[in-house]
Amino acid sequence: MRLVTGITSMPSQQLQVRSDIGEQIRFTLNYRPAIQKWYMDLEYLKFRLCGYRICGGINILQKYFYALKWGLLVQIHDDFEPFLINDFASDRAKLYILSETECRELTKIYQELSDEI
Repeated sequence: MRLVTGITSMPSQQLQVRSDIGEQIRFTLNYRPAIQKWYMDLEYLKFRLCGYRICGGINILQKYFYALKWGLLVQIHDDFEPFLINDFASDRAKLYILSETECRELTKIYQELSDEI
């Protein structure tokens, strides 16, 4: 699990990070003040995701795992969603990239929990 650094309180910003195997991931983060929510566009190899809402979660990209082979964890310190423009800059919210191994372990846990229900 690797923290994505460099997120500021600017309403629109672009970030480039590397996956665990060195491939480039491009994020465009957009804050929408009228609805107090963060959204992202994502580019990874030939995969594109546009207008995806950033919310707290263990792996918010789980449904795209077979296309991405990595995931995103959004950690919030007070159980609310990221709703302020400075939530990431102030570390109230943190964005982490999960490795393929971490995603597989989480999927296994999800499946075990659903089998118990």
